[in-house]
Amino acid sequence: MLEGSDDQASEREATAQFVLNLRGRGIGNLDVLRAMESVARRHFVPHHYRDLANRDLAIPISCGQTMPAPWLAARMAEALDLGGRERVLEIGTGSGYVTAILARLAGHVVSIERYQSLTLAARTRLAHLRADNAEVHWADGLTLTGATGSFDRIIIHAVMTGAPTSFLPLLKQGGHMMFARNIASHGLQPWQRLVTLSRNSAGEIAEIDICDCHLRPLTPGKSAEL
Repeated sequence: MLEGSDDQASEREATAQFVLNLRGRGIGNLDVLRAMESVARRHFVPHHYRDLANRDLAIPISCGQTMPAPWLAARMAEALDLGGRERVLEIGTGSGYVTAILARLAGHVVSIERYQSLTLAARTRLAHLRADNAEVHWADGLTLTGATGSFDRIIIHAVMTGAPTSFLPLLKQGGHMMFARNIASHGLQPWQRLVTLSRNSAGEIAEIDICDCHLRPLTPGKSAEL
């Protein structure tokens, strides 16, 4: 009994330190911090990386994909400016970690993943967390049409060479779309910046710069059953 109590105390201490680290790196939105606290990252990382779950590191997952570092996940959630009622489209479910965080902050999350195995695993994790307002679909995110409805927020876990204009018809007026943009450099390797495109009531688009990031390119097509 004492051993279980010690484990729980150690877990609470680790979680508290995890949140303090995020605050120390500039995450100030209390709703985002509560969401990060309530979604235990250890449930989403591969077993052999479990000891790194509370470290501020990006972690490899299956299918050659990567789950973002906690700070970047928090910064994404913070920049999306969610108030609890928004309908969110997520392209690139991955482990489902960011999906679970968004589900704590938004009204409904529709997440698209091109790999079947990642889709099934994310569904299981989200069901375990009782994130009933999040749904994960195995599909090609680049072929979505208006049949999916429109969204208040769109988050694309990928770097784009240009603005992802094919998603704009799905974005409501007043909505925000987030993705990574390659920034050209002079004689050096290009770097990436996370940005949002915001659509005002007149339909005009404005770009807002968020932070440095490192995301993979968006891969077209739906994968084979793996």
